[in-house]
Amino acid sequence: MAALNKVTDPDYIQWIEYFVCKVLEHADIRFENVVIDDIEFDKRIFITVDGDEYYIRQWSFKPIAQDCYGKTCCENVSYTLFKMVEDSTGAHGEDVFEGNLEIQWEN
Repeated sequence: MAALNKVTDPDYIQWIEYFVCKVLEHADIRFENVVIDDIEFDKRIFITVDGDEYYIRQWSFKPIAQDCYGKTCCENVSYTLFKMVEDSTGAHGEDVFEGNLEIQWEN
């Protein structure tokens, strides 16, 4: 199981690989390789799992911990995993799994 992260935004680097792998694990999706292709600010994470396209829609971020300076360093993220499926007009996302995960980072 390997993850390739193409996202370079420093706000996401600390937690995005863990988050994506945990979402796939909770959805019971076994994989050899996952590529984190892109991310929209606080919305969707576009990924390719063993050649299949998916995206994770992040719905809400709820702060649950602060560092010693009072800055948020841990959040609970509500999300839905979608798989891209071809159709007569191109493609659409089909709901695969919904859940909540805790993410943490260092400020």
